[in-house]
Amino acid sequence: MDSTQHVLPDWRASAAYLYVLHLDPAQFAWEYLRRNPSYRRDWRELHDAATRWGLELPEDPQRDSRVASPVWCSPRTGITIVADSNQSSPRFPFWDLPGNKRLGADSRGLHLAVRQPHRTTHLHLHSSYSIDQPFAYLISAGTGCNTRCRAVQELSASYASSSRRSRESRPSSTALNHMRMLQVLDADVAGATHRNIAQILVGAEAVEERWAPDGELRARIRHWVRKARSLRDGEYLKFLASDSE
Repeated sequence: MDSTQHVLPDWRASAAYLYVLHLDPAQFAWEYLRRNPSYRRDWRELHDAATRWGLELPEDPQRDSRVASPVWCSPRTGITIVADSNQSSPRFPFWDLPGNKRLGADSRGLHLAVRQPHRTTHLHLHSSYSIDQPFAYLISAGTGCNTRCRAVQELSASYASSSRRSRESRPSSTALNHMRMLQVLDADVAGATHRNIAQILVGAEAVEERWAPDGELRARIRHWVRKARSLRDGEYLKFLASDSE
């Protein structure tokens, strides 16, 4: 039995999707992938199928982007913490890094995910590195190198200026759009009609006035449903491509 109904928000409660407004591109990708029924079957039945979905490790689809830290097969993961022979180099500030941290093991060793507002940075710890040693970042060359360099700079700035207050920015139109898409997708899975979806998204009064078989509102809902399904069924990987440019 698919457990979707037990782990995804009630699509009729728009407030349940507000966390989507502060996700980064990789987190948007995860929100669509965790709704893919084939991925959910793979999670239950075959954990080593992760790479088929663009992941280095399987991630539990019951975990939304507030707690999940999927390790993507992408340039975002090409940063390794190594020991530095220069004794004047700093120690890695693991305990001083702002944000939520998750340490786990993957095929390359220890993996550290640092979640901060609007971004998650993925790092690998070299097997020879000890947390009390001077450290350096080893950044993979090739596609996505610039993205990795920026990620290191942003991470360094975050702990170098830990006393600086973080400011919440106004949600972007992209974030608002994906909040709506995910709500539409969950409604579609729950068997809601297009008219039901419109009543929640734009209000019953607007539907009463504007709903028609060939009307603009019905066409818009159909478009949202098609787009949401496409994102769930593979287009989510485009978030990772844009994130590596």
